[in-house]
Amino acid sequence: LRAGDKAEAARVLEGIDFLRRGELATLDRYLEAVGEDEIRKRVRLDDLAAWVRFFQGRIPEAESWMAKTAGDIDRFGGRDGAYLRGSHAALRAFILLLRGRNQEAAAEAKAAEADLAPGDYYPLGVVYFALGVARRAEGHFKAAHAEFDRFRTLGESYDSPWQVAVARYELGTTAALEGKLRESERFFEEALADASRGKAPFGSVTKLRAAYADILYERGELERAEGQAAEALAAMQAGGNPNTGLEVYAIHIRLLLARREFAEAERFLEKAAELEGRGGILPRLEASIRDLRARAALLNGSAEASPLPIPERWRDDAAAMGTARSCEIRRLLARGKPDEALPLARSLAAEAAKGGWGRLFVTAKALEAMALAGTGHEKDALDALGTSLEPGISEGYFSSYIDHGEGIRQLLSAFARRNGGTEAAPALAARLLAALGDRVGEAPTSALAGILSAREREVVALLSEGLSNRAMAERLFVSESTVKTHLYHIAAKLEAPNRVAILARARELGLS
Repeated sequence: LRAGDKAEAARVLEGIDFLRRGELATLDRYLEAVGEDEIRKRVRLDDLAAWVRFFQGRIPEAESWMAKTAGDIDRFGGRDGAYLRGSHAALRAFILLLRGRNQEAAAEAKAAEADLAPGDYYPLGVVYFALGVARRAEGHFKAAHAEFDRFRTLGESYDSPWQVAVARYELGTTAALEGKLRESERFFEEALADASRGKAPFGSVTKLRAAYADILYERGELERAEGQAAEALAAMQAGGNPNTGLEVYAIHIRLLLARREFAEAERFLEKAAELEGRGGILPRLEASIRDLRARAALLNGSAEASPLPIPERWRDDAAAMGTARSCEIRRLLARGKPDEALPLARSLAAEAAKGGWGRLFVTAKALEAMALAGTGHEKDALDALGTSLEPGISEGYFSSYIDHGEGIRQLLSAFARRNGGTEAAPALAARLLAALGDRVGEAPTSALAGILSAREREVVALLSEGLSNRAMAERLFVSESTVKTHLYHIAAKLEAPNRVAILARARELGLS
């Protein structure tokens, strides 16, 4: 380039796989330097010029480039022409996914697969990705897993840490929607390990950390969630994919609302609105941000008088629709209309159970319990809450319950008293109740409460039962190393050198 030889620079550039390494900014800079004339002489560069625009969130520019270069397909002809046609179809499939047109996206992906050869690893990976996302949006989880596994295998065969990490991210996201939090957490941890093998950081690591933080938040591990969320925010790139930005902002808003930092949450909601204005947002993320806006309003004592309209493009995305429907049920409960909320909650819970949407089922069943309680059916309400708590025991759900705030407090209290709190579900309800009190600002019941966090107080309570570290980890749904970390911090705060001293100090400070 310094010698002015753009043709030779283009030849060299075609042989460097910046996309596999995730170096989008570098690739974009070199494509700009070699110029359009040289780009369109080489099929791989012609193709990359569209993809780099897309991954930088410049979707209209990507579409414009494909339209302008459509004639290049016939000009290249043969295998190169088929490659460019297939790659363009794969990119169109991706764009259609963002617009909620899942069936059209799947059709484009299939057309792309017919044109691409086994060695066309990058666009072929996008084909598997697009098919997986389309199947997941329809609730076909087994088929989605199969496509994402093909995506991962392809990345492994070409030693692409970026592709493998993204495949694991999609597998983790799918497992989370199914309600399999432990499996989801494992996929995200593996994805971060894959990403660390890359030669340079890339944008998908950002959304990986955000998604991992969301699982930690769900399991009540707020400190770890905050750490991952902070790293994700620090790694965000200006002008990057808006979907990645929304995923990062969403977990920050959840954490801020949990801490009742409403002004800061509102600031992030405004930043999210700016990203949404760029277009090309996945329906499930768009629905998630709108749900967080509604939650913030409810926590501030206000609720919409009328149902929020559902965009047409959400209707083929079951995850987006589930979020929108649960948001409407919460609105009705907040406005004192449990009789209207009840049939909606029952219907949503039944559909979630039938379709295998495990995480949505937990929320819907808890909402059903709250609606039943509001209509005076306390026994049925406790039964519904018990059904909702079962996945909480097996998978470690936490925030899906206490995010309901004061609306679920009395139900948890009644449930915790049932069977004397000796069984697993009532014991979980008691822990949720304690965490709920801490989150909504209930006055500490002892001096210890002012020193230790809610989770640390739980550890002390379990320690007083004589449980081992492993047993405490099982009860808290965390790793044994996490329990050891909590004990280390507790010992430091209480100035107690061992477990016996911790318990003695706790008794002095009023822990019963």
